[in-house]
Amino acid sequence: MSFSHVDQLDPVDLTKAMAQNTQLHHTIYSKNQKDLEAFQAKTQVLKDNVAVGIWTLQTFRSEDTQVQSTLESLETQLRSTLDMEVLEGTVADTLSQYRGMLRGYLSQVSTLEDQLVQLRLNLDLQDYEYKKLLDTNIHLELEVAEYKRLQG
Repeated sequence: MSFSHVDQLDPVDLTKAMAQNTQLHHTIYSKNQKDLEAFQAKTQVLKDNVAVGIWTLQTFRSEDTQVQSTLESLETQLRSTLDMEVLEGTVADTLSQYRGMLRGYLSQVSTLEDQLVQLRLNLDLQDYEYKKLLDTNIHLELEVAEYKRLQG
């Protein structure tokens, strides 16, 4: 590796180049710090959303269990009632209503699960982007160190 082109440079040019390189490094470092802070804030928001989503999912599952239990209880009451003809219409309506509610809960659970999957994908993507930024920052720091070593 020849440094003959360096011999032709004025010491002032080298100082200027070093200052520019240092400034560029500081600018990149500052940007990476801001990006890291923004990434961490977004990650926290996503983690909070995931926690809320999990809590909501558990709530819907609990309500689903309660609805299923109520449905089973109503079916038991129906079988034990002597006046089947009078109660049959009412029970059918109630079962239909609870089944409709159950379908709604299952739909909401499915939607929340899809949202959780998307949040997880977003977290993974942001983690990947953060690691790329970190690798770039490390690479730049190594280049600056190598540049200083070559000059020193």
